Amino acid sequence: MNEFLESIIKRDPAAKSKLSVILTYPGVKAVFMHRIANFFCNCKI
Repeated sequence: MNEFLESIIKRDPAAKSKLSVILTYPGVKAVFMHRIANFFCNCKI
């Protein structure tokens, strides 16, 4: 996830910090939630 956030910060001049990217970019939230759901799906919880 850290590499994903760094790539966004490098490409977008408006992105100032990782926290601002996490809180304001809806695509980042979608990817983050998808990874969490995928983790639980693979664990069969």
